[in-house]
Amino acid sequence: NIGYSCVNVMSLKLPDIEQCFGCGACVDACAHSAISLEEDINGFHCPSVNAQLCVGCGLCEWVCPSLHSERIPRNDFLSADVFAAWAEDDALIVHSASGGVFAQVAYEFLQQPNRIVFGASLDEKSRVRHVGVEDVSNLVKLQNSKYQQSNATGVYREVKRALSLNKEVLFSGTPCQ
Repeated sequence: NIGYSCVNVMSLKLPDIEQCFGCGACVDACAHSAISLEEDINGFHCPSVNAQLCVGCGLCEWVCPSLHSERIPRNDFLSADVFAAWAEDDALIVHSASGGVFAQVAYEFLQQPNRIVFGASLDEKSRVRHVGVEDVSNLVKLQNSKYQQSNATGVYREVKRALSLNKEVLFSGTPCQ
């Protein structure tokens, strides 16, 4: 068996399907290209490991947010303050959802040079993928709701590359990210 979905391969222990976010961090962390994201029967992205390529280094486990929830700070919802916000620019709102706050933040962020915004974008085949934009004219690609999981494979490597080039990064994920 050269592949699996969200179960053990060799000594690896990735989360099972009920705990996997499908974020793709394991894919981007694997230096041996042993992991890919596959869609399960319900269209959920789940890691698949090629046991012939896997060297058992454990980087995929180390970066997995599901396996290391202690590293992810959580809000205390009992003492959280609640805020409401919306964009005031009608041109941003018309292509946005939920008041256009993301678009407004991204627009302001991109006003300075050497910055890039990563977010979910609907491609020509109606699939959601994470992409980067460096110009406000392309911001519309990241706007509006996408009611499906984003395939973020490759985006974490792009973010790392942008940061290594001393670019400032704004990252907008989906709820699972």
